[in-house]
Amino acid sequence: MVDFKNLEYGVVAGMQIIKALNRNIGLPFCRDDLYKKQQQVANEARERGLLINPNPFGRTGYGDTGVMVPSVNGWEQTKGIQRRILST
Repeated sequence: MVDFKNLEYGVVAGMQIIKALNRNIGLPFCRDDLYKKQQQVANEARERGLLINPNPFGRTGYGDTGVMVPSVNGWEQTKGIQRRILST
């Protein structure tokens, strides 16, 4: 069972997206199947344009969720994606 914290954007602003997602379920980190699901959440949020890439022209390029952070306008939707994916 996952303990969703429903964190406000201000708590996760500027955090790497996987770290923000982990914080939203009260974990300092995750691995294995949970990490894969968190990646799935991050990728869906990226595809929907809900994340910010703070360095879009850097060497990591577009789509690297390792550097992407939540956006103020997309965080609520990202949490919804997380709830849907982790509840299955």
